[in-house]
Amino acid sequence: TLDDFNFSDKKVLLRLDLNSEVKDKKIIENKKFTEHAKTVSELLNKEARLVIVTHQGSDPKDKNFLDLQQHADLLSEKVGKKIRYVDDLFEKEAQIVIKYLKPGDAIMLKNLSHLKEEREEKSPEKHLKSDLVKNLLPLFDFYVNDAFSLSHLSIASMVGFPSKLQS
Repeated sequence: TLDDFNFSDKKVLLRLDLNSEVKDKKIIENKKFTEHAKTVSELLNKEARLVIVTHQGSDPKDKNFLDLQQHADLLSEKVGKKIRYVDDLFEKEAQIVIKYLKPGDAIMLKNLSHLKEEREEKSPEKHLKSDLVKNLLPLFDFYVNDAFSLSHLSIASMVGFPSKLQS
């Protein structure tokens, strides 16, 4: 459990499943936000430097595809602490923001569904070579999967990190 690890001042990559129904380009709140907020709160209370990755829609061409600003705002409300949205996944902006996170701070990165590798099931070994994993892996101490509804998928964000990070 999360009680088995010391997250203080450690960088934690947290995979959530905040994919939601969308109406008129607005997400519909669901129980996922309340449940995931418990994990986010616990990690922030343990002084983790928290980076959240999630998705909305399954493909940029999907009518339910959105950026994740609304998700970050709603999760912030549930947690009672600001979660900053960063419109980047692993390039320069994301890497700088991750580098300078303070203990107890959280950010949410760009929609994972932007990445083809997040829509293709491959082996963990192949996903280790993906852009997402190659660029983010060196930045983190821990990987936490709270996206149990996606655990059956062999996609980059689910299987690439746990093979190399404490998880």
